[in-house]
Amino acid sequence: MAAGLVFTLLLGLSFGLWDGADAGCHLRAPTELDCPPGWSWFDRRCFIFVNTPVTWTSAEDACFLLDSHLASYNSMAEYTFIRQLILNKTTRNVPSWVGGFDSVEEGEWFWSDGSKFWFTNWRPGGPNNDGGFEHCIIINYNEEEFMADEECTKVFPFVCAKPL
Repeated sequence: MAAGLVFTLLLGLSFGLWDGADAGCHLRAPTELDCPPGWSWFDRRCFIFVNTPVTWTSAEDACFLLDSHLASYNSMAEYTFIRQLILNKTTRNVPSWVGGFDSVEEGEWFWSDGSKFWFTNWRPGGPNNDGGFEHCIIINYNEEEFMADEECTKVFPFVCAKPL
């Protein structure tokens, strides 16, 4: 009898007769419509600018609560998009935290989301680890088109990113 029940169940599944047999199996490419309200779409990721100055660690924690990380970028297009996002929200190039850090080993930079760190647009003379405590990255250094290393305990607004 148990074998008959299993056979009937498998037969029903194979013909799609079981209601909900394909639940959650929607295979399609993500779009900007998949971003939560208030987030902006770029290249299969959603971004949000948070205009609340906090430390780098607090910013990463806040992003984590939003199922994201501080933003990473690996091209000039991504970098420019993030800068434009900040400009659109503030009408200025406000210095802001992104996910870069070298606190594990000085000069060995990482992104908090685990992506490879290779694109840079350091300010002239940077990174310089001024005072031996600059282990986190801001963009819009001096409201200009550069990134810089900063003390992680300083407070800046921040940008989160989540992949789709």
